Amino acid sequence: MKNILLAFVVSSVLLFLIGCEDSSMNNPVSAELSNHVGKPNNNTLRGSITLEHKLGDPVRRSDYYLLSGKINYTQVLNRRSPQTVAAGYDVYLNISVDATLKDILSNLEPNIGEIKSESEDRFFLNTNGNYILVKSYQVNGLPERIELICTFAVTAEGMKLESVVLNSPVV
Repeated sequence: MKNILLAFVVSSVLLFLIGCEDSSMNNPVSAELSNHVGKPNNNTLRGSITLEHKLGDPVRRSDYYLLSGKINYTQVLNRRSPQTVAAGYDVYLNISVDATLKDILSNLEPNIGEIKSESEDRFFLNTNGNYILVKSYQVNGLPERIELICTFAVTAEGMKLESVVLNSPVV
């Protein structure tokens, strides 16, 4: 009989504690949450793009450079609410470039340039489209002023390098 009474008391206490648990279903909706539909869908994508390209010298047209290195990126997609005029994503994109540019036709000590850069971009991405992003990176360590121009295609699935060329603002 004591065991039955003890089991009854314990189960009563447990039911009381479960019944007192805070439930958001019973709380009234506040004005600031009434237009909010669920949690925002946040996606973070990370990736890297290997750079191994033979590029023409924009100053000495018969010369070539070998570009080698890596581009690392972090892409954060914040889905816009379906009630907004333009459905899609607000995108935060962090790009980090670490590369070298080597003059491959030089008979003497080859010219070596460095490209080190980190950038942050914010833009809107349509749900079924892509965003073309063109970035310019200064090449340090070369006698000429040369910049690396990268064209990226950014989608909800990530980022890819569409084209890469060398440019000289002097020429």
